[in-house]
Amino acid sequence: MLVGVTAVSTHALLSKPTLALAEPQKHELSRDGLITHMQVLGDGTQQLCVLDPRQRVVAVYHIDAAKGGIALRSVRSIYWDLRINHFNGTTPLPEEIRSLIEHE
Repeated sequence: MLVGVTAVSTHALLSKPTLALAEPQKHELSRDGLITHMQVLGDGTQQLCVLDPRQRVVAVYHIDAAKGGIALRSVRSIYWDLRINHFNGTTPLPEEIRSLIEHE
């Protein structure tokens, strides 16, 4: 288990991408409750996703291991996203399935 985001980003800044980082890493829960996910993108950039489940916010960082740079790419509250029953879905939609089951 990772100690926290600091440990993840420090490792990412001080080391070159390795074969172990080439595949998506497991989700890690730190002591402060943040969930992190690190992966290497096709261009070699390391991507760090940080989820704060208490505030329901996701942040995405890109890390250039060669230069040691870290850039915040996006932050989004997922509070309202998680309240959508379906988005960009295909049939049968959840309410259609529910209706079928209720009529059995």
